[in-house]
Amino acid sequence: KVFMVAATDGLFVLFNPSVVSDHLARAMYQEKSSLLCGCEQLISLASLKWKATQLQYRDDISIAVTKL
Repeated sequence: KVFMVAATDGLFVLFNPSVVSDHLARAMYQEKSSLLCGCEQLISLASLKWKATQLQYRDDISIAVTKL
């Protein structure tokens, strides 16, 4: 099962690619989860991390995933 992830640095500054791909793979291939929920979770976690580390600033956080 192969997929491709394109995301902004607002996500990859906080999470390394293996963490992102592991999280999305679990969301994509587990029965009670979905790819959309996995993406939303990563964006929410990144947003919280930005708010915790940067006063008044949050980098853009975008993600796109496709199954190959």
